[in-house]
Amino acid sequence: MKTINDRTKVGIEAFVATWAIIRISELATTNVLTIFAYAFLFYIFGRIRERKSLADESKLQIKVEYMLSALFTFFYLCGDFEHIYAGLDNILFRFVVLVVTAVGLFILLEKAISIIVISTEEWQASEKAIVGKWIPFVSGLVCFVCWIPYLLANYPGIMTIDSMNQFAQVVGVYAASNHHPWAHTQVMKLFYQIGMFFTGNTTFAISFYTIFQMLFMAACISYLIATLMKCHLNKWALGLIIAFYALVPYNALYAVTIWKDSMFAGGVLLYITTLLRILICLPKKENTKEGIADMGMLVLSGIMMCLFRTNGWYAFLVTIPFCIYTFRRYWHSMLLLQGIILIAVLLVKGPVMNANDVIQPDLVESLSIPVQQISRVIVSGKSLTEKQSTFLNRILDTSKIEELYNPYVSDGFKRLVRAGDEEYLEAHFGEFLKIYLQIGLQHPGDYLLAFRDQSIGYWFPVQEGIIAGDTGVIENEFGVMNKPVLKGRLVIKINEIALKLKDMLPGYGILWSMGGILWIILMTAALMIIRGDRSYLLLYVPCIAIFLTLVIATPVAKEFRYAYPYIFCVPLYLLLPFISKKK
Repeated sequence: MKTINDRTKVGIEAFVATWAIIRISELATTNVLTIFAYAFLFYIFGRIRERKSLADESKLQIKVEYMLSALFTFFYLCGDFEHIYAGLDNILFRFVVLVVTAVGLFILLEKAISIIVISTEEWQASEKAIVGKWIPFVSGLVCFVCWIPYLLANYPGIMTIDSMNQFAQVVGVYAASNHHPWAHTQVMKLFYQIGMFFTGNTTFAISFYTIFQMLFMAACISYLIATLMKCHLNKWALGLIIAFYALVPYNALYAVTIWKDSMFAGGVLLYITTLLRILICLPKKENTKEGIADMGMLVLSGIMMCLFRTNGWYAFLVTIPFCIYTFRRYWHSMLLLQGIILIAVLLVKGPVMNANDVIQPDLVESLSIPVQQISRVIVSGKSLTEKQSTFLNRILDTSKIEELYNPYVSDGFKRLVRAGDEEYLEAHFGEFLKIYLQIGLQHPGDYLLAFRDQSIGYWFPVQEGIIAGDTGVIENEFGVMNKPVLKGRLVIKINEIALKLKDMLPGYGILWSMGGILWIILMTAALMIIRGDRSYLLLYVPCIAIFLTLVIATPVAKEFRYAYPYIFCVPLYLLLPFISKKK
């Protein structure tokens, strides 16, 4: 800083940023640490200003940094504004505190993003390539072996209420339903029947599916590593990928949990990774056999993504135009591949499911956000018109909403509708939408708060999702027994330590935050834009689309497994900005 003017600007920036830190962290202004925080920020901001004056920042880079900082600031304020102005009753004081905090937070984020962009400018994950056809196989094998203790501690696998609902369909006790993806239930059924053929025991037979799922997830990781090796992945990047998948506990827990979410996440990773392979291979005109294999994998993974969760189907539809544009030189081939996926999925969703009398999810299942917003208005004691009250009471007992209302879970309202007159709702859905909009115009604040609460886990970086809440097999009437091979106090203690490390290790804990991981993914996308590798942005579309579907229709605000598809893809996203296309 060469001039007094520069020092003044830096001083003001450091003061406002310190203000933001104080409000967010509840650090008392009388605490002497605030002086050290200000001095530190003054020094750092000054160095950043000097560094940026020497760097040749493009207008695009500055624009991207500002836009990302503004987005992150918006996310944070939306998630924490009550806490930021806590203790202040005057509306004007609240407004001033929020505005100054927003400016300070924006400054902090913009400086931090600038540091990341500048300091990673020369980073490459492909400087020193490693070779060996055995490496992808061994990487997947390492992950599989590291997951085995979790299987043995929860043998024959972790089965929750959702798992048991699907299993009841497998054994024919419940009618076939697509509430939990019917296609995934059929995969469970196949391996359960194989297990019954060889063992004749229900519990042992279930483990055949669990082991298959573990092998499938390990194979997805092997496929990712094999693909990244085409970009000359170096050994440090390889080690970090293996460490993430093999050692972070939730990857192991989800590998042995009998859910559709795990295989759906694997399908999403396969689809995105195959798009990367095609991006790499097309310009090089690689051999026909490999090209055919890639096209086959794209079709298979695309079908999995569409059939294993409903929001995967929507994400696929959103991705199609971006695929056609990115591969516009080969648009005929890409359109054909996407068309094959589309036709196959429609055939399964239509004629195949109809032939098997598969029950589709009810209407109210997709209305989580609207019903939470209406519930918020009622619980807040806001008045409704006679027509609005009459219609709502026609489909459910509104007097029970307050008792069952949970701002983070929509099950209460949906349960009341199912106990009421759901057929009337379906027959008069247009009228429901009209009343929903009317109430929203009358009480927009309640609607915004309800939307915030119902989706907060997926974009606010401080929130921790619901993870590893289940172990073993729940009590059931189908003969599936919980038979852990590894058990005892030592096993319980090791498991507790593994799950609590996130609360003790800075940085590592971010991997357990759905909102934090979203911020990481958006940061890598920003780096991609700044570095000019625009074609790789296609790989972000499926996961961003999945995130948007969660925000629009999630039934639970903090369910980690719903975000697992893009969490499972994090290693790929972290490496993308540092993979040199020239190499």
